[in-house]
Amino acid sequence: MKEPFSIPALEEALDVDGAQEIIECFLNDCDGVLNVIEEAILTKEQEVLRSKSHKLSGCCKAIGADHVYQLSSTLEAYAMQENWSAAAALLPELKYSYELIAINAKRYLNGA
Repeated sequence: MKEPFSIPALEEALDVDGAQEIIECFLNDCDGVLNVIEEAILTKEQEVLRSKSHKLSGCCKAIGADHVYQLSSTLEAYAMQENWSAAAALLPELKYSYELIAINAKRYLNGA
């Protein structure tokens, strides 16, 4: 299975300290965002879903987590279209894929 994001690429681009810093920022900025996204889908809060999906996509882009970037960008588009059924259908894959990133990020920080 492909890695959810490339730590070596981050270290090459930013050095080890920079990679650690951006990964810490990613984890801090994204903490709880999926819970808010899920609630926004359930309550059909278009602007909350759009803004939190946008935030998640930007954070994922910053660390090179391309798959979750694509998923969250798609979710943002669904929010703008008010396509609640498509948003709800995308959520399980988004949550699973994000969790893989979070696990790898925490492992990296704990072992770094």
